[in-house]
Formats: sequence, C-alpha cells, structure tokens
Amino acid sequence: MAKRSAIVEMTSYGVYSTWDSRSKQLPKVKDFTTQVIADEAVEFGFIVNIKKAKGAVIQYCIEHPGVLGKKGQVLEPFDGEEHVGSNDWEFYLATRFNYFAQMVDLNRI
Repeated sequence: MAKRSAIVEMTSYGVYSTWDSRSKQLPKVKDFTTQVIADEAVEFGFIVNIKKAKGAVIQYCIEHPGVLGKKGQVLEPFDGEEHVGSNDWEFYLATRFNYFAQMVDLNRI
C-alpha cells in the first residue's frame, strides 16, 4: 500500500499577538505582512496546518540574515524539530528581536 502524502497549508503569516507557550491556543494574527520592524515588542512568523502526518517529525530553522546581536555578531539560526501530534495539526513558528530596530523582509528569508 502506498504511503499517503501529508497536506501542508500555510494558514497565516505576519505579526501576531503575544503567544503563551503554555496555552493550547495559538496566537491571533494582527497584521498579514511580509515586512516587519524587528523590535522586541513585535512577534512575527507563520502558522501551518498539517494533515495526514500524525507521528511524523518536522524540522524547522529560522535564519536571521544580516541581523546583528548585542555584540555585533550575526545571530545564529534557531532550529529544532517537532513531532506532529495529530492528523489535523497546527504549528506556529515565530521570532522576536531584542536587539535594534531594523526592517526585515520575510520574502527574502
């Protein structure tokens, strides 16, 4: 029997309300956009809905090209993996910057 393919759909992207990682509720999108000000008060990212993939492992990586840390070094990528918990699962991936305000264009990442 052929293995069925997962269905992955990006359901939202942009600036979000602050996310409480202890809550089962995902944050609400405040502004659909691909350009954001990199500021500690701004949380931006995306939500994907993944179907037919329970038990699969997804890997993610957020790169910060051209974004400098407090000591002037380019920020290291933030990566990890998550186990898909059900056959209709939503995943939220976002970042904040606690450094200087600068413009980030998500289309270029």
